[in-house]
Amino acid sequence: MSEELDTAVSLEGVSIGYESRNEANTVVGSDLSLSLKFGELVCLLGPNGAGKSTLIRTLAGLDPALSGKIKIDGSDLETLSPNERARKLSVVLTDAVPAGLFTVYGIVSLGRHPHTRWTGELGEEDRARINWAMESVGVDSLARRQFDELSDGERQKVMIARALAQEASILVLDEPTAFVDLPRRVELMRILQELAHKENMAILLSSHDLEISLRSADRLWLMNDRGAIAAGLPEDLAIRGAFAEVFESDGIGWDFEQGGFQLKRDPDRFARIEGEGDVAVWTRKALLRKGYGLDADAEWALEVIISNINGHPIWRASARGPWKTFDSLETLFQWVEAQEKAGRSP
Repeated sequence: MSEELDTAVSLEGVSIGYESRNEANTVVGSDLSLSLKFGELVCLLGPNGAGKSTLIRTLAGLDPALSGKIKIDGSDLETLSPNERARKLSVVLTDAVPAGLFTVYGIVSLGRHPHTRWTGELGEEDRARINWAMESVGVDSLARRQFDELSDGERQKVMIARALAQEASILVLDEPTAFVDLPRRVELMRILQELAHKENMAILLSSHDLEISLRSADRLWLMNDRGAIAAGLPEDLAIRGAFAEVFESDGIGWDFEQGGFQLKRDPDRFARIEGEGDVAVWTRKALLRKGYGLDADAEWALEVIISNINGHPIWRASARGPWKTFDSLETLFQWVEAQEKAGRSP
């Protein structure tokens, strides 16, 4: 497949923002040149107010670009009629849906509008696509349920099913995991990842969930508060320090090793850990949360050795004194706190 055919969405020198008749336009992002490929899931990340939703709406053709050119599957977005655009690109926004008395099946069937005649009558091909869309996101069992009776996570899946029923090969979503609990967020991201990879769809979504995006996305578009975007593999962006540049603040710093953000602290005490595996990982996290530094070259005040007895983790700890044995991190830290109160702070 050629590079041109492989490109689902391209932006060439695009500026986004708000048009004004009486005043100068408000620009929230300028000179953006990006591409979204078929077969990939891209997450758009950035701080609040950076312009993520504005970019999503501009790509969906709902807000005009202030300058530059946007191509959708090789066609200039400005030249596409609404029906032509709907056949190429489907969009899921955070706007409330006037569900009325619609069933789940009725909501999903609305996605067939670009393909039905003026009567809106559904044919065999339409019904097959609707059923496939519902099965793809796991809402086929909800077909007869009233939409307004569903949970937030179920509603999001139904709206994605409606977009899939539209039969467009490009899917753009604005905060699809907002107001959804953690297990459902993970599930939605897995569904979107599989749709991109197995159905060769191009999927772009905006998100505030950095950790899930790092684990799920093929590429990231990282938008700073000046509207500039750094694009690339999640790991490349981490290596380049892009996350720290965009998100770091006075109280929060990027932890390169852990691949996430930590509260900035200047530890006045250090711990040494001996052990491997998941238990050691979580023990390190607990010590960091408690304010310990883990610098191997520092003079440590607390030593922890992790072992395993009959399949159960055991912690042995010393605060420059006798060794104590614990069967949980909670009991270990209770002992540490008792040492502190007794004036033997580790």
